[in-house]
Amino acid sequence: MALWGTSFGGGHVLATAAANPRIGAAIIQNPFVDGRAAAAAAMRSAGRVATYRLAVRALRDALRARRGRDPIYVDLVGEPGTVAMMTTPDARAGFEAILPPDPIGWEPAVAARIALHLRSDRPATKADQVTCPLLVNVCDHDAITPPDPAIRVAEEAPRGELSRYPIGHFDLFAGEWLNRVCADQIAFLRSNLIAVAQ
Repeated sequence: MALWGTSFGGGHVLATAAANPRIGAAIIQNPFVDGRAAAAAAMRSAGRVATYRLAVRALRDALRARRGRDPIYVDLVGEPGTVAMMTTPDARAGFEAILPPDPIGWEPAVAARIALHLRSDRPATKADQVTCPLLVNVCDHDAITPPDPAIRVAEEAPRGELSRYPIGHFDLFAGEWLNRVCADQIAFLRSNLIAVAQ
């Protein structure tokens, strides 16, 4: 079995692969692997005022959760300086470019309390425990999930492989880069999963 994850899901795949030696291969692309690095980048992009406003909403939401009340939501993406989880200059346009034309019944928002936990989410610390082949796809101009921690994951994982692309976080979800990344991932799976199974 192979695991695949992108962005925040990439961090979950890394942690799962580290905890389960029965995984045959894993792929993480533009992965969220170091909450400290991602939080620092997010704070730079959002600015102090928006970061403070997000923290206040997160604390209010956490208190509401303890009382069993409905969540306080924040937008998943927004412009720099707004209260949202991703506010880099390319976040809103990049995110909207990959959505279907009319995503019926879905609001791109999350419970604000998640912001309280992101800084401590550091699956990169488990890289040396991943025993399966691990492909790490890194976007060199990623302002949302900083590339340096992901590069270190590929170096520290015993069977880590690194593929780098001169693009931003959302650029690998469409067009030429999507085709290129998919080709790299298919080649990785053929050599590390399918060939072993035969």
